[in-house]
Amino acid sequence: MDSPNTEILGKIENVISVINGLKNEGSTNKTIAKRIDLLLIGMTYVEMAFNELIKFKETHNRFDIIPTITYDYRVSDYANRFYKQADLVISVWQKTRQIDAEMMDKNIKFLNLTKRMMTIAARFHCERFINVYEFDTPVENRAFPKRKPLLEECIYFLDKMIANQMKVDIRTEIRPKKIVFAVQPNGGKSFLANVYSVLATCLAHLYYKTSGILRMSNNMGNAIGFSNQCMAMLLNDKIADIFPEYKQFFRDGKPRILDKSTAEEWKLADLDPKIRASFFARGRETAINSIRIFVALVLDDLSDGVEQMSNDEAHKAMTTKYEIDMESRKDNENVPELIVGTMFNEFDVPNQIIKKLEDANLLLKSKKFPDVRHTADYSVVVITVDCFDEKGESKAPLLISTEKLKDKQASLKPFEFDLVYRQIRSSREPRIFDYGNLKTYRVLPKTISDYATAVVDPTRTNGNDYFSMPVFRYNEADGLWYFTDCIYEQKSLGKTSDPYNIFLEKVVKFIIDNKIVRFTIENNTSNTIGTIIEEKLKQKKYTSCIIQEIYTSRIKGKGKGHSSKMQRILDQEATIVRNVVFPAPSVFPPNHRMTLFMEHFTRYDTKDFSYNRKNHDDAPDSMAMFSEYYLFNKSNRLATIGGCSKRAIFGG
Repeated sequence: MDSPNTEILGKIENVISVINGLKNEGSTNKTIAKRIDLLLIGMTYVEMAFNELIKFKETHNRFDIIPTITYDYRVSDYANRFYKQADLVISVWQKTRQIDAEMMDKNIKFLNLTKRMMTIAARFHCERFINVYEFDTPVENRAFPKRKPLLEECIYFLDKMIANQMKVDIRTEIRPKKIVFAVQPNGGKSFLANVYSVLATCLAHLYYKTSGILRMSNNMGNAIGFSNQCMAMLLNDKIADIFPEYKQFFRDGKPRILDKSTAEEWKLADLDPKIRASFFARGRETAINSIRIFVALVLDDLSDGVEQMSNDEAHKAMTTKYEIDMESRKDNENVPELIVGTMFNEFDVPNQIIKKLEDANLLLKSKKFPDVRHTADYSVVVITVDCFDEKGESKAPLLISTEKLKDKQASLKPFEFDLVYRQIRSSREPRIFDYGNLKTYRVLPKTISDYATAVVDPTRTNGNDYFSMPVFRYNEADGLWYFTDCIYEQKSLGKTSDPYNIFLEKVVKFIIDNKIVRFTIENNTSNTIGTIIEEKLKQKKYTSCIIQEIYTSRIKGKGKGHSSKMQRILDQEATIVRNVVFPAPSVFPPNHRMTLFMEHFTRYDTKDFSYNRKNHDDAPDSMAMFSEYYLFNKSNRLATIGGCSKRAIFGG
């Protein structure tokens, strides 16, 4: 036999099928007990399959690599799936505390097998590898959980890249050769790069008897620090739990897994003498012309950070060195690349790689991951993690709070904060609606009208845009309009004819609560939304609102649509700034809808390249819509309205 027997893998699949069949049975005590029994069977099979793999490798000096490593990967993947399900069951147990004396023996076996699944899964899965090394660390001191929201997208694709570089025969179209990962400072990117480096080095050593990772950083000190961290993982006997093939190097209590170990270069034991090193640690200024790498090129923050933020020429020089020198160290084009860092300059290496792909229209937005773009064949994956989630709150609140992020945002220039914390290239020029250009209020004047005016450009079919409905109240004392409330959500009105349309009901209630008496809807799909909302308002006996629905053929989306939106925003800029008063930055709390609206409004950037990344224009566009229909003089307004309307805009 040239590869392990796969018969037991079929038994594992059968157990998984039965477990999946429990999904519709709820989470009763009986169902949980049944799930535990099935998980025990499944995890036992996985352990048996893994033991068979190790025994097979110990007794066969030569074997077919691809079938064997594919078997290894499948067993590891099953272990990962069972670990996640078992971990979930354990959390349910902990919450319900339904562990009696009779279940204690089963509980101990369950916990032991769950830990075993973690170590088996760690052979091909970065997160499980991290779990193994943090397992004995007190929960409050573990570094990974605080950073997981920032790292999980990269981890998913790193696992795929490892499988691809090991030539695992699995059915997946996701086979990255290059990952560009940009995230905020202290986000855990260097630690993740260390984990990948160790995992890729061990697998390449065990199956292909090859080695060679070039790990570069902004200076030699940092590069050596990363090298020492990688060596520490290898010298820890936990590596032999994950890879029992290495137990031979830990038998006498003195780890002998490294044949050569200097901070600049180290080498795994039992490798061909012709191989110079398993790991090369180099700073960006260090010569690398004599290095040849077979496993991976790993670049980690080539920039000096804030000190070098405005030094365009230095970053251009780094990009040139990457393209001419660093990439040429790879033995062949299939050697993978992991490029991690924080974006500090629009000309730095990550930005320039991304820009070239954008300019060639090669990047597609991931349907599954909000911060991910990729080429059509997934050979290149770009992960640029925004520090804010879709609600404008910190994506990793255990690491840094929303309030702390807002403080940093206030202290940095917009383009600096966008680059360093949001990983977005943006204009260095002042934004047209920067807070410094706006009239603001902290307390609404007593003379402000009780009645309000609102506008909306609804997103009926695409929930990726924001449903933006700002509300304004006129103050006769100063002749200005005050922006006082809004609906601002990534939601669509959906089917307005649906009697159970919850979001539509929310809009109707919002109109009533805000005493909105004039409401303009700009629509490019039909002219029936206003009629439906009016009927809903009548049902609630609210007849004070005059609804103006305007059908427009103005194209939304990319290309010309963006130019159309941008032009209207630019046309209305002066009118908005002179006539509208906005809430000051501290009026609403960080997680408030008005705060998110103002974040998108004040940070709106008119530079075309910024449309490639999260430059939401729904807030400024709805503001421009209000200006166009209510602030321009009547003759101008009539000249600019397109389409048809059912009533005069001010009710006749």
